[in-house]
Amino acid sequence: MPKTITQEERQLIKLVEKMHLPQEDKPALIERIRNGETSKELIEEIRQKLAAPEGAEENDQVTAKRARDLVELNMLFKRWQLSSQSHNFGRR
Repeated sequence: MPKTITQEERQLIKLVEKMHLPQEDKPALIERIRNGETSKELIEEIRQKLAAPEGAEENDQVTAKRARDLVELNMLFKRWQLSSQSHNFGRR
């Protein structure tokens, strides 16, 4: 039975799709989120790939978008963390 994807995970998938990441990394990251492998380690991996500078030709627009994406990633992670903890709390 496939795992149900939470709203936070759907938003995380949308964010990864629009992020300025290498195209070969996106499908693997999205598949890991869909398979229920969302964790602090996965979010940290995405954050490191996003924060890595691409080269000297990076302009201010790309830097600003990267900063916005990092903030949105952090907010989604916090929301995912709270919802998963509250879900586990209700089961006890």
